[in-house]
Amino acid sequence: MNCQTRVRKIQDNTGNTQEQIGTVSATVRKGKDLVREAGGMMEEIGQAISRSLEGVENISLSLSEQRAASAQVAASVERVAQVVEENNAAQSSVNAATHDLQNLATELGSMVSHFKLS
Repeated sequence: MNCQTRVRKIQDNTGNTQEQIGTVSATVRKGKDLVREAGGMMEEIGQAISRSLEGVENISLSLSEQRAASAQVAASVERVAQVVEENNAAQSSVNAATHDLQNLATELGSMVSHFKLS
């Protein structure tokens, strides 16, 4: 092989190598762009997860508040029921006292009817 043939072969190999380097460089650039795009998507996913977590925390807080309000309502209903019972007992006592007073009034009327005013 003579010198010119070797030089041409080296030039051909150099040209092929340049093409391969260009292809690899383009592939690396494309990969870099894909990684950047994936990073942006991961950021969006992270933000969406943060918003979801905030929503879940708000729901949990609301449920706690509702549980506390329900306990207060239950306690109030219990107090109202107790007052109703006390009122019923008082009403029974008033009815009994009224009945006793009516009997006393009847007896007193009978006793007084024996007296005559002159």
